[in-house]
Amino acid sequence: DDLHPPDHISFNSCLKAWSNSNHPEALTKCTALMKRLQELKLFRRERWLAPNTNTYYHLIDAHIKRGKLSEAASLYLEMVAAPRTDAVHHKLLDQLCFALAKSSAKEYPNAPEQILRLMDDIQITAQKNGKGSVRLD
Repeated sequence: DDLHPPDHISFNSCLKAWSNSNHPEALTKCTALMKRLQELKLFRRERWLAPNTNTYYHLIDAHIKRGKLSEAASLYLEMVAAPRTDAVHHKLLDQLCFALAKSSAKEYPNAPEQILRLMDDIQITAQKNGKGSVRLD
């Protein structure tokens, strides 16, 4: 409502709840929440409504938990490029790399190369978006 407009805190809380949910539609709900937040930011033209590191964290975590690792990697790069986010979220990057490393060879046959490519892409994306050189160790 107009008296209590949604903000990134309320969206992040909902994203976290859906990310941790076992509901079959949880990932769809997370994706819809992110889309809605982005729409609100454009509609209201308020910078503080832009997704932040926590927003991306919960969305990426939801993808990792459901084995959607390629999508999670793409979202991670989107997070690195986004203006209101940290260049690197080490806990999340560890989760993503660990999930890729333990994935089946049939599902992700090039997982080691994908991890290395992700590291390179993070460096390039961070530098391109003015976040400087990134230490990944």
